[in-house]
Amino acid sequence: MSKKSMYWQLACLLPFATSTSLCAENLSGTAYSASLEEQFFPSKTYFLMAVDNEITRNIRDQDVGDLIGVPNIDTNHAEAIYYGMRKAMLKYAARAWDAGVAASYGKNVGRMIGWQKPDESRDPNDVRIVNKLLLFRYAQQFGESNELLQHYYQELSQKAVQMEENTVAGCKQQENYSDYFFYRKLGRLSANPDQLFPIAANYEALFSCNKLRVQARLSTDKSLISKYDIVSIVSSAEDAY
Repeated sequence: MSKKSMYWQLACLLPFATSTSLCAENLSGTAYSASLEEQFFPSKTYFLMAVDNEITRNIRDQDVGDLIGVPNIDTNHAEAIYYGMRKAMLKYAARAWDAGVAASYGKNVGRMIGWQKPDESRDPNDVRIVNKLLLFRYAQQFGESNELLQHYYQELSQKAVQMEENTVAGCKQQENYSDYFFYRKLGRLSANPDQLFPIAANYEALFSCNKLRVQARLSTDKSLISKYDIVSIVSSAEDAY
């Protein structure tokens, strides 16, 4: 997949209320130079361009491996997961525009997707948590990227089993697996990302062994997990020693 914005390939196939010359201009490689503050979103196309810019400003395909806890991820797989995340985000944004929801967000398009208004004083760790939440949330909504997330989950599961067999291995070594499992579960909830952030932040503050307790509790429950179930499991792990 070319790293050239896949948005224009998607946008020009959809019935946007804009001229075909705009699509032709951008597909030919002409950069869209207007800043977010200068945009007034006269059409759905301009709005989705702003959303796409917000996505690429916050997460790049090179960030995928670090965010999902697989630093050595195959480059093509990282790009495919990233593509799926972006496509799902743009689909969501398009539906929001059609429903008239997007207008209430003005120029702060990031808030609609799940990013708050940029704040230079914001803790970088908080930004990373939000990015992990959104990546898992949206990538699981697109077939190919969801299959790849399942592939790496199985890979991490196998490594975790091997670590359990090795008595020297500690909780810290299994943390990537427990994090991956937790964010996959949390990303499947329909709740607003703003509501999920405090849960993820509390989870991230846990010691490694307590994170494993959360993963174990979540994996033993085969029924549909609700937000309140996860809140309860994380809270009980906070009290564990």
